[in-house]
Amino acid sequence: MRNGANRSSQSPQDDDLLKGLFEPVKHTSRDRKRFQPWHLPRKQYVRKLQWDRRVGDLLNKVKPLVEKTKQINYLGLAERDLLDLRVISDRCLRDGVSIRFLGFDSSAVPNSPARDALDETMHRLITEQRLDASSTVEHNRIEQIANPRSVAHRRLREYGPFDVVNIDLCDSIGTHSPGSEESYYNAILAILDMQQTRREPWLLFITTRADLQAVDKDALGTFWGKLLENVKHDQIFAKEFSEGIGVCRGELFSQLQDAHDVADDLFPKAYAAAFSKWLMHFSAAELHVPLKVRTKDAYAYSVRGNGSLDLFSISYLMTPAPKGLHDSSGLATNVSSGQSDSGGIDEQDLARAIAEVVVRPCDVEKELSEDSVAYEKSSSQTRDLLVEAGYSGEEFDRWLETGGAKEA
Repeated sequence: MRNGANRSSQSPQDDDLLKGLFEPVKHTSRDRKRFQPWHLPRKQYVRKLQWDRRVGDLLNKVKPLVEKTKQINYLGLAERDLLDLRVISDRCLRDGVSIRFLGFDSSAVPNSPARDALDETMHRLITEQRLDASSTVEHNRIEQIANPRSVAHRRLREYGPFDVVNIDLCDSIGTHSPGSEESYYNAILAILDMQQTRREPWLLFITTRADLQAVDKDALGTFWGKLLENVKHDQIFAKEFSEGIGVCRGELFSQLQDAHDVADDLFPKAYAAAFSKWLMHFSAAELHVPLKVRTKDAYAYSVRGNGSLDLFSISYLMTPAPKGLHDSSGLATNVSSGQSDSGGIDEQDLARAIAEVVVRPCDVEKELSEDSVAYEKSSSQTRDLLVEAGYSGEEFDRWLETGGAKEA
């Protein structure tokens, strides 16, 4: 949340400027009839129960700052209808808070139909004061924020630090090989570096494919090493982990020793836990101002449709934990905020939260298939969002009845 970045009321001149920046365009019915995998009720279930709920928790946690700025800074990936922002902005509007959005969408080529549709959505949400007038979407991949010479990196610096970072991928967070200049790993590090100036808690959402085929084999080795380290040396972590994936405690290490030999139904949970462990360790040990990474919840469903939970959406509460000051010469006594040299972070405790949460994700499709009320609610909410975005409700109903498109 940017200190002092209060939202001001828009004048008629501001409205004229917005019309110039985000001029609404008319679309043919063909433009608006193409439903996508993220239009399925399962995605709305995640939007409401994870993203919207966790943002509400954060607003309460940093309430004094929110009341002062009347704004949250939000970094994420954009799509033409900005459905996640439509959902979250409903909550923010009730609290008199707008969203200052920095988005990235590599398909939003200037003067293309995709860009026109996105600009129309931006115009509407800004006019409704759901988004701050300075919100923008860059025609770049989010990986480019890691390049200090890029426009994407400059925008990151201009708009940060952020209250909410939502990296909602259709592919895997581990898709790039180690050492790639523009990778998701480098993008995450660029974000963590940007957030070093923030002293309040903030949210990180990661959505990632978690099947073996989606992960680079060398990157997998790095992630897997962090997981095996905990399994081998922390009995409580190993117990929670083995119970979560349904493997006998005595066989756990041998079952996980080679990532490529792990059973298809076990691999996604183990991979999601391995990534979470890497993120937690780096944030605690490598940053100038350490971050306490608390894994809050995990939701998962099957993209390939084979019953294996191969897509995970995980939320992390990131809490700055400044290190205590220490004069190694002994001239000065330690001056600190009560923290140890490690920032008061207990990595074992945080790792155990990963074992408790990530390996026991909410199986979204199972929940929706067993709870007809939840399914109808998610379907209805999705329909309302899409109608608001200009889609046909009747066509959505027919699409849903035929099973929709489940491939991400």
